[in-house]
Amino acid sequence: MKNAVKAGAKIIAGGKVDGAMFEATLLENVGRDSDIYRKEAFGPVAILEKFDNFKNALDIERQRFRPAGWHFQGFARACA
Repeated sequence: MKNAVKAGAKIIAGGKVDGAMFEATLLENVGRDSDIYRKEAFGPVAILEKFDNFKNALDIERQRFRPAGWHFQGFARACA
């Protein structure tokens, strides 16, 4: 996560560490070439990403497929 933030990602929520506990974290502006984007994060981390349309979102997620680990994709038309 630190490398993603150094490269321009923004922490929207969470991101704090207290001993061995890592707070649930929401990131945006994560580079598609960053490790946290392409590999499984060992911790409660979610990436918020904006797409032009549903097909574009599916195409990007198919490229990003992770062969192992937990992965979730959520789609919404707009957020208020």
